[in-house]
Amino acid sequence: MDRIQIFVRIILMVFLVLDSVQSQDKVGTSAAPFLGINIGGAASAMGGAYVSIARDASALYWNPGAISRIGRSELSFTHTSWFLDTDYNWGAVILNLDGVNAFGANLAVLDYGEENVTTVQQPEGNGLRWSAQDLYAALSYARNLTDRFSMGGSVKYIQQKIYNESASGFALDIGLLYITRFNGMRLGVSITNFG
Repeated sequence: MDRIQIFVRIILMVFLVLDSVQSQDKVGTSAAPFLGINIGGAASAMGGAYVSIARDASALYWNPGAISRIGRSELSFTHTSWFLDTDYNWGAVILNLDGVNAFGANLAVLDYGEENVTTVQQPEGNGLRWSAQDLYAALSYARNLTDRFSMGGSVKYIQQKIYNESASGFALDIGLLYITRFNGMRLGVSITNFG
């Protein structure tokens, strides 16, 4: 076998392997996509690159390990008029205990509103109304382990309801924050909605 035949066979094998390795589309295979809605205008403007920067109550969403670095207790509420007449409401409270330990709680509700129940026989509505709502509630704890390193976590209860059906579950968030000696650069890591 000469070099050209070997080269052609290798190219064909590469194309066969690449043809069998395709990207996967997992639309509809995960629950609670509302958990991906960003909290805060600054974080949204940065495309969600906010894990190491969050220095207010929104850290409960972005990186629970950062709440002990805030240094004060804080209360925050956000209301967003979302697409198609939906409302997204988020509220949070952080209790800084002693400058080292902090507790937090946050609640988010995505309300889709109400509509008439329609059928083929009654396209204008049958007098009944249906609604849909997604929510999560989370409790968090964080601690400064050193003067530069902190870690924390959250436990979330998640519920989705539509008309007369509902589903619920639990998830965990884990966050780390490290403040380097290089101009105070902050490095953050967060694993969210694991569960």
